[in-house]
Amino acid sequence: MKFDKMNQATLIKAAFVLLVVVSLYFLIRKAIRTAKTDLYGNALGNEIQPNELSYPLNQYVALADKIHDAMAYLGTDNSAVTGIISKMQNLSDLLQLIKAFGARPYYGWWGDKTLQQWFQLELSAKETADINEVLKNKNINFSF
Repeated sequence: MKFDKMNQATLIKAAFVLLVVVSLYFLIRKAIRTAKTDLYGNALGNEIQPNELSYPLNQYVALADKIHDAMAYLGTDNSAVTGIISKMQNLSDLLQLIKAFGARPYYGWWGDKTLQQWFQLELSAKETADINEVLKNKNINFSF
């Protein structure tokens, strides 16, 4: 099939429309993700007692990053996850860690998942029970 000037102009217009539609899709998707994360973070923020936090706020972000790294690639480093959870001294610490984790992409195409959702997808029932036991032993009234 030979492209003449009319076909070429139509093809350029179609490519431009496709580019605009794809761009709008990603902009709207990002806005929705941000709104969900903000709502989730605000709900947790209302339960956190700032005077009970054991670490500076940036430490929770670093710990959340370590948990993410322990689960994000092939296999889950359960000892790293349990070790970080065991550093939480009270409910406010744990909630601040969950808030710092926020909603992170789960293998790209699965969408953003919260820490609880990551645990459900990555940990076995026994591993989750072990984490909940750590929390129970610290008198933290929370379970995954």
